[in-house]
Amino acid sequence: MYKKWQIFSILAVVSFLFCASCSTTKMGMVWVDKNYQGGKLKKIFVIGVSKNPTARRVFEDEFVNQLKLLGTDAVPSYSQIPTEEMIDRPTVESKMKEVGADGVIVTTLIDQKKQKIQSSTYHTGRGWHEHYRSAYNSQLVRHQTTSYEYKVFSLETNLYENRNQKMLWSALSDTQIPYSQPDSFSEGSVNKAIKELVKNIVKLLSESQLI
Repeated sequence: MYKKWQIFSILAVVSFLFCASCSTTKMGMVWVDKNYQGGKLKKIFVIGVSKNPTARRVFEDEFVNQLKLLGTDAVPSYSQIPTEEMIDRPTVESKMKEVGADGVIVTTLIDQKKQKIQSSTYHTGRGWHEHYRSAYNSQLVRHQTTSYEYKVFSLETNLYENRNQKMLWSALSDTQIPYSQPDSFSEGSVNKAIKELVKNIVKLLSESQLI
């Protein structure tokens, strides 16, 4: 019984550490234009709206890679519109025409907030006979509470057809990334979060028969 209790305590700690190191994406509302009959888009211009040029590049590259895995050609906007240039409608339309894109997908940050998770673990060295005594002596159980902070990024992703400039698909999503240090993220956790987010979006687009 003692060893079993030790194992339970260790597993609780391991499970908490695993959760603290991972990122999670939850897809929210998804809208699809049911009247669209134009078939799958052949080439998509990918825009990740971000003030951070590195984050924008990583996000757009991941999107392009995953789209191409499904047979849809794609172009990252950073390769056509440098960071210092304004990503406005006339510029995007001009660049899409140059590269021959028939669709554009735009992901925008709409909200962000900090959250905290607490996890409690218990450990004791008592034998089975001491379970009775513990009801009268709470000192036999050692209690430890651990917490970690993470940030939730709420995003909106929209897909438009270039010919009629019409929205074909839209989705909301929440992605949480744990802090590796106060107010900072590790490169690995950010890349993992981006990959997970894009994978979810591309999967839904494929199921909607738009790519």
